[in-house]
Amino acid sequence: MKTDQLGNLYVCGSVHSSTDDIDVTVVKFDTDGNYKWQAVSGAGLNGWDWFSDAAVTSEGDVFVTASSKTVSGRQRFISLFKYGQSGKDSVEYVLPEQFSLTQNAPNPFNNQTLLRFSVKKEMPVKVSVYNCIGRRVFFKKLGVLQQGNHSVHFNGANLASGVYYYRIEAGGTVKTKKMVLVHYKRPIKY
Repeated sequence: MKTDQLGNLYVCGSVHSSTDDIDVTVVKFDTDGNYKWQAVSGAGLNGWDWFSDAAVTSEGDVFVTASSKTVSGRQRFISLFKYGQSGKDSVEYVLPEQFSLTQNAPNPFNNQTLLRFSVKKEMPVKVSVYNCIGRRVFFKKLGVLQQGNHSVHFNGANLASGVYYYRIEAGGTVKTKKMVLVHYKRPIKY
């Protein structure tokens, strides 16, 4: 529980949602104990968000942290939720607790796709793309990246259609995923 400068009370915790997820909830009561609002937030990845701590600013914004993970347990991260005076303007920030690589999107793709990954702490990151015979066709040093979620736009316009493997190296850890490039031309209308 937390209070603001006016004496309003904020009760924070985790609740089971209707989809068996565990979400963070904040309930606000005024100084007379009257219910004002309730906000329920999850990290949006069909998983569990366990309440960790809360803080109330002098402006009355409520910040809540949670330890989060997906149902599969493959992604673990720290979530930060912000609630304004009405409780309805929730903003979510997700900080990863481990290095992870997600599937590119779109996949299959025509020319361009987005390679997304997360780093758990500040570390140097490199991105490589290999064709199906193991020849590197793309390489980029991204430098030292901060903890968080990142992405790289990949353009395969100059490559042949086929299967490619993208590899992210972050601080000595390497993850690889497969993607499919399919070039197609729109039919000419006569």
